[in-house]
Amino acid sequence: MSTVKEITALRRQGMLEEAFRLAKNMMEMEPGEWANMSMFWVLRDMALRCIDDATESSRAYARECLKRMEALQPVMKDDSDAGVVAIAKIRQALEPHYEELMQNVELSKSNPVQAYRQTVAIAGKQAENLEEELHETFGWILYRYFKAQLDDFTSVEARGLLRDYLVLKNERPSMLHSMMLSVALAFAKNHSDFVFPNFLELWGMSNFRDEDLSDGYNNGNVIPSLISRVCAQLVIAGTPMVEEISNGIFRQQSTVADMHRKQYFWMLFELQKSEQMNDFWKKIEIYADEYGTYCATKWHSDILRLALRKADAIFAGAFLKLMVGCKNADFCSDDWLSEISKEGNRFPPMAVQFAKKCFEFVKAQSEFRDDGELLDALVHIYDQIEAHGVGDEWTARQRAILSVWKGDMQDATERYRKLLRELGDKFYIWQEMAQCVEDASLRVGFLFRALELEKTEDLIGPLRLQTAEALLEIGKPAEARKLIDAYASHRQKQGKPCANAWQTLDDKIKSLGADNGPFDVKKAVLDAMDYAYSDYPWQEFVLVSRFMVNNKSRVVFTNGECSFAVSPKRFDISKQVELGTVVKVRCLTEGEKVMPLMLQITDAPRWGVLPEEFGYVVYVNSSNHAVSVVTSRSENAFFFDKRRYFKVGDFVSFRRYSRKREDGIVKEIVNPQKCRKEEVIGNFKQSIVVVDNVNTQKLLFHIVMRERMVGDIVRFKDTELRPRIGDFLKLTYCLREDKHGKMHIVIFDLQPTDETDDKLVKEVNGWLKVMSKYGDDSADFGFVNDIYVARHILQKFQINTDCRVRGRAVIGADGKWSIFELERMADVDEAILI
Repeated sequence: MSTVKEITALRRQGMLEEAFRLAKNMMEMEPGEWANMSMFWVLRDMALRCIDDATESSRAYARECLKRMEALQPVMKDDSDAGVVAIAKIRQALEPHYEELMQNVELSKSNPVQAYRQTVAIAGKQAENLEEELHETFGWILYRYFKAQLDDFTSVEARGLLRDYLVLKNERPSMLHSMMLSVALAFAKNHSDFVFPNFLELWGMSNFRDEDLSDGYNNGNVIPSLISRVCAQLVIAGTPMVEEISNGIFRQQSTVADMHRKQYFWMLFELQKSEQMNDFWKKIEIYADEYGTYCATKWHSDILRLALRKADAIFAGAFLKLMVGCKNADFCSDDWLSEISKEGNRFPPMAVQFAKKCFEFVKAQSEFRDDGELLDALVHIYDQIEAHGVGDEWTARQRAILSVWKGDMQDATERYRKLLRELGDKFYIWQEMAQCVEDASLRVGFLFRALELEKTEDLIGPLRLQTAEALLEIGKPAEARKLIDAYASHRQKQGKPCANAWQTLDDKIKSLGADNGPFDVKKAVLDAMDYAYSDYPWQEFVLVSRFMVNNKSRVVFTNGECSFAVSPKRFDISKQVELGTVVKVRCLTEGEKVMPLMLQITDAPRWGVLPEEFGYVVYVNSSNHAVSVVTSRSENAFFFDKRRYFKVGDFVSFRRYSRKREDGIVKEIVNPQKCRKEEVIGNFKQSIVVVDNVNTQKLLFHIVMRERMVGDIVRFKDTELRPRIGDFLKLTYCLREDKHGKMHIVIFDLQPTDETDDKLVKEVNGWLKVMSKYGDDSADFGFVNDIYVARHILQKFQINTDCRVRGRAVIGADGKWSIFELERMADVDEAILI
């Protein structure tokens, strides 16, 4: 590496012969790319020196140097292709007229017209007298000339000069080539007869440089990229070339389309600003045709917003053509976000506003509804609104109406059924859904349901006429007369004439006879509701309470687990409907939430929906009328008894349902009734218990049951039984927890039984260890296999020494065993046991 530095130093000192000698020696001693590079640059300097000498022999030697340079360049160290540039410059310098051309290049910077004329005199107008190596130099002189004459040229002169440039053999893409496009672009802006798109095609779509695709900067100001300025001019020329440019520079079409759309937006903006609305909407239609197929971009959204702000009924057709033409473009992600004004007000996303405006125009002008392509495009937008979850009641209704217009009544029906979940109390949903119903009788029911829900005459006037027309379809002119008379009466009060539709109906009714039979409005409405809510099966609920909240009456229904509260007016629940009345409901359920859709009162037995339960009154609080019961499932519950009808010891039947309170879910008792013990005793639990203690002095015995290991006393006065310890009894009972958390057995019946339970009484075999409290020979207590033996048991069975025994033990409520029978075993028995 030190030799390379030495050769470079000699070159810079002008000692080329010495540098040549060292380079040649390096190639012989250390051949490779570094040696080749050193020799290349020595030859370059020698060639330049010979060219400066200007003699024929020197130029011949320079050509020899050039040949050797061309051979070395591919095999030398040249990461930046500087060698390629050096060879090109040597070639140019060796060409005839090089010196004159270089002088004209310098002259072109100050006097481009004179430089061009002098160059043409040497090279010809299309550089036909120059070698190709000098074409780029000629091109720079031509470029500066064109730029200087930009304001003076005619289109014919400009086209001729550009033609002269295009036949040159200069490198492309290149800076010169891009600069020629830029100057042609500048000329086109002021010369409408210059067909810029034609020149662009000749210039070549694939000749853009990377630098042409990015914006530049000058003193902090942005200089739009060459490609964006080209796209803007194509828009002005009315010749979009999105695909051609995209394919030429391998860019996404959306990127190139957005450059076009930016210019189109500002063109539209200026038109609306100057109130040239006819031209504005003509351009909108052209935009839809030429740019609507490309996917959405930022400027596309801005154009849609601009059109949305200016849309009115006069130009509804152009606005709808924009929607249809751009159906494949869709919307940008930001178009689905809510918009917030400077004042902080929130508005629907632009895409939703756009769809609603289209719908308004289609609704207002019926001829648009005959355009299947238009309806399909609008349906596509509304389906996207649903997919993005940005719709509302209005978009859902409008989407259903679109299905009606398309004739897809099945889809429309399903959509209205979904709307009825939330808006079943809105008359207009029933009115609109009537359009989907082919059966005239059923349609009448839908319209009457709408009339039931809305009483404001200003709103339902047209609905009355619509219902009357449907009634005439089923032969009910008398019913129709009632409706049109009510309509006419209200219009008269307002001082307004009746609509033409009223007169048509009036004439038709007069021409008809009587009704073809009685008409049941209530049945028609129920049939319509049954049809509308047929997706939801009937479920039974029971009316359990009424209450007031904010001065509004509410009624509560439950099926035991789920409840709902509604206004009694909504479902015509009068005060005469008793608590406990069973109703059937079509409803939407989400977990425990119930949304009633349709409700009918039944004649089923009162309270029948709730399962019947049984209990036993264990406490009555007279001051607050509260009755505490323990249920047949040993659950504590209570209810209020303002009549003071119940007392401790009563057996009761009742119904219960779950009710949410702030402190949790409670089981609410309703319809408590007194019962006789023999009627309900079979509903309480039974269990085997054992007697673990008998106290004849206190006249009681104690029992133990396995469930929760609960024990309790039984007094002789409460039973005729006089059992012994270890006896099994059959118990009918429930368990009650007192305020201290202790469990007690509520005994309803106790009988002897042959059933046994080895978990309560067990056989014991083993060695008895007798113990004394004071360490003497007395037998105070003992243990057999860790089971306690009391003193009175030892005394009863006359055992006072250690021995092998067998016996029986009973478990106590504390879970501990105690022996109540004991027998000493003989020696022979002991041997058998061992």
